[in-house]
Parts: sequence; C-alpha cells; structure tokens
Amino acid sequence: MDEKTAQNAQRNTEKLCHASRTGNVNQDKLLALVNAAKGGRSLRKFAKDMGVNVSSVSRILNGKVAEISDSLLARIAAAADPCSGVTLEMLMEAQGIFP
Repeated sequence: MDEKTAQNAQRNTEKLCHASRTGNVNQDKLLALVNAAKGGRSLRKFAKDMGVNVSSVSRILNGKVAEISDSLLARIAAAADPCSGVTLEMLMEAQGIFP
C-alpha cells in the first residue's frame, strides 16, 4: 500500500470509530460496492493496493464474510478505483454503519 492510500485508510478508520452500528448489513449492496471498488484490477493487485492478503479480498468477493472489519472497510475505500465512485460512506451504509 502506498503512503497516500495508507493515510486515507487511517482517516477512514478514525471516521468508523465514531460511527453508530445498526447491525443490518446489506450483503448484496456491500458485495457490489467492493466489486466496483476493485474496478478492472486483478484480485492480487487490488489486495496489494489495499495492503492486505489476497485471501481476505477473495473471501469478501465470494460472499464468505458476513461483516467486514472496520480496518478492511477503511482500506477498501482508500484503495477504491477512482472511476467507481465508491466512498467510505457508501460502504458504511451497506455495512449498517452510520456517521
């Protein structure tokens, strides 16, 4: 993960710390957003850009994760393809988290 992405992920994590959680995860929406955030990159490149293990991203994209950790959610938003339009707020809403 490059320094700019790391800084964005840190800011995103701080936002998540102060958010309220409903516990109502919209799995379909969350999966669609993560796929959009990935953009045209390979799974390996997306994971590298996020600074995480490829298997972590694979489990999310294959629907094997019921809820994404705050840290990972922050990294997805920070590494999202700029053309995707995916924001931390969109990911938070799909995860049942509100500012």
